[in-house]
Amino acid sequence: MSVFLAACGGSQPDATAADAAQKNKPVYDAVVEPLDQAKQAESEVFKSAERQKKQAEDL
Repeated sequence: MSVFLAACGGSQPDATAADAAQKNKPVYDAVVEPLDQAKQAESEVFKSAERQKKQAEDL
């Protein structure tokens, strides 16, 4: 078992976690930004619908 662990623990990875995160940031942003925009748009639609409903009830 110790021979296996010694063989697996060879070299350090070239990229650190921070480097990997920086490389993936454009991909992350490309996915997350449209989702955030969609959530904001959904919120505005619901607010508008609520205002219209209230106006209709006031008539």
